[in-house]
Amino acid sequence: MKKILLSLFISLAVLGMTAKVKAQCAGANVTIENFAVHPNSNSVDYSFDWTYVKGNASIQIAFLCNGTELATKDCMPFLKDSAAGPHHVSGTQIISCNGLLRVEIRIYASTACGGTYCSVFREVSQIALPVKFNSFTAARNHSNVVLKWETAFEQNNKGFAIERNIRGVWEQVSFVTSQATDGNSGSALAYLFVDLNDVKGITQYRIRQVDFDAKSSFSEIRAVRGEGQTGKTVVFPNPSLDGRVSVVFEDAAVTRDVSLSDMSGRILKRWKGVTNNNIQIDNLIPGMYSLKIVVPETGVQSVEKIIVSKR
Repeated sequence: MKKILLSLFISLAVLGMTAKVKAQCAGANVTIENFAVHPNSNSVDYSFDWTYVKGNASIQIAFLCNGTELATKDCMPFLKDSAAGPHHVSGTQIISCNGLLRVEIRIYASTACGGTYCSVFREVSQIALPVKFNSFTAARNHSNVVLKWETAFEQNNKGFAIERNIRGVWEQVSFVTSQATDGNSGSALAYLFVDLNDVKGITQYRIRQVDFDAKSSFSEIRAVRGEGQTGKTVVFPNPSLDGRVSVVFEDAAVTRDVSLSDMSGRILKRWKGVTNNNIQIDNLIPGMYSLKIVVPETGVQSVEKIIVSKR
């Protein structure tokens, strides 16, 4: 199964749309621009900008596999009296799809998702990825965070934007130029960047690879604790107000099995063989949850409580 998924996501493309696409629903006119989907391991990172023109509107993203809907992501309302666009939307959705993946942007002519909608969709093309990451790590060294990544190959690659998220907002902190000759390389290349970071809380990092034609794709997200923070598992924000939390595991480089249960003991989600140092959990309704973390190699277990509050 792992080989099937790996083959699938290596073959999936960075899906880009540089031209603006307009969708007209009754009472709403919305422009979508710079839409891109970045297949990454067993997940999809999505990113697009949208601009309100008139009326009330909301946007929802749907992920489909061979015509079957796998999941929907968020409901993003745009009110008539809100600040002017464009607005940027991005995030990650875990996808396991042994077939073509389609991402559909649903535009509703109201401030709530549901009912009749207009949609703009694109199927992921079978095009080689511009960069394949072999690895990406982030580790704190006192007031510095050391980022290391290695690429297996690069094609038309200008370089890498270093992005970090400290308080819910991604920002670019630096840019590292590609080592590949003219942006193309068929052999492994290693990179290093040291970020001065003495923040006391959690910081997330990601690498945004940028083509010479300005298209981009993202690495996986890595997280580090704040300077002086203990090495235990960290869940943040906790309580959560929007049903979304991030989990940063202890520093030990091990494989973990993770499960999320409600207070009745019913298992809601499972993650098998997690090697990343963090995961993100979305779409939780208000209530209390239990996150069980098991290291199969040693049998060590830990449990974290998660609280989701009403807004």
